[in-house]
Amino acid sequence: MRSKQWLAGIVVMAVLVTLNASALAAKTTITFSAQASSPERFPVYETWAKRYHELNPDVTVDVIRVAGNYTEFLLTMMAAGTPIDVMWLGAAFYTFADHLEPLDDLYAKDPAIKDIHPGALISSRWEGRLLTIPHGINSHTIYYNKNLLSEAGLGFPQDDWTWDDALAMSKALTRDISGDGVPDQWGLQMYWPHIAWGYGGPLYTDNGRSINLLDPIRRAGVQLFADLRSGRSGVHAPSGDSLRNALAETVAMVGRGVFDVPKFREGAHFDWDVVGLPTLVVGNERSRTTFMSPETWAIPATSPNIPIAKDYVRFIMQPEQSLELHAIGAVIPTQTKIAAQTFLRISPPKNIIAFVEAMDYGGANQYWAHPANLPFLNHPVAQQMWAGTMPVEAALSELQRLFTAMIDEHFSR
Repeated sequence: MRSKQWLAGIVVMAVLVTLNASALAAKTTITFSAQASSPERFPVYETWAKRYHELNPDVTVDVIRVAGNYTEFLLTMMAAGTPIDVMWLGAAFYTFADHLEPLDDLYAKDPAIKDIHPGALISSRWEGRLLTIPHGINSHTIYYNKNLLSEAGLGFPQDDWTWDDALAMSKALTRDISGDGVPDQWGLQMYWPHIAWGYGGPLYTDNGRSINLLDPIRRAGVQLFADLRSGRSGVHAPSGDSLRNALAETVAMVGRGVFDVPKFREGAHFDWDVVGLPTLVVGNERSRTTFMSPETWAIPATSPNIPIAKDYVRFIMQPEQSLELHAIGAVIPTQTKIAAQTFLRISPPKNIIAFVEAMDYGGANQYWAHPANLPFLNHPVAQQMWAGTMPVEAALSELQRLFTAMIDEHFSR
């Protein structure tokens, strides 16, 4: 009898030890990382981590603030077999495209995520899979000085304006006030020539295996920007930071991103507004584009905690959390309801919705949207083209050859 009781006690103890071990195993720590260069966001991130733990006592969220090269840090963690579970990513997410967990199921099931503007999703897909959940978008518009336009007797640009309109206005706004033969006031200054690549048909094929730089509409767009950058147009400020020039009122219209809205609100001592990028008209063809870059949440496919990581992404995209993040400003919320409650209430600019509307025409053909990381901005051939020392047609033919080889090499690896 005693032996049976003893045996029963051993069984009970074994069960209790097993249950206790299971309980300990159920407690999980997931990691969440973002760049240290945005310190104002980390109190929000820490609040999210604490709140999620309160709702899920068996899960702790470890917030990691990354200084230095963020991409190298993430790649190093992946190579070491200790990937970050939930990562903030920008446009560089294409560097990780082959290493990310598809998140189509989150988009399909969750109403808050389903509220993302369709234009924002274009730059989060690769090979038909949704690889990141975009929470913010940076888009570019034209900021313009209403005072300078009025002094020149010009009306304000409207959303249906074309590049012919913009160049004509820029010519009227370019003035040699001192009489020394050099303009003191310029009509236009664009941030970078990166917008040029977005005109025309698809820049990359659907599977990313080829590139089309020779599209005639794209060639016209590149020619337009080469004429601006090289000075051939005679209306584009030749030097200096375009934001500083705009605030100093030496340039009347500048192409800048949404991140400059706070800077204009603080530093502009004149009446100003924004308008979407002009439409390029070539014969009977019309093409419109802008520069866009996303801010997203992503999960490595090698994360040991994918179900919990997905639930955390779902959690931080809910209205309570999204509103906390976007109250800070500086990016456009991708969720239409959140944008209506935060970003669209900012004034000036009066036409702030132009940044949101840019997602309707600017989502496709972003030059950075390929994992081969093609050197559009700093390749010597492109630099010669922008400087006007190499004809556009010859430069595009050479870049087509070079970039095709780089894409082939990328996929061969």
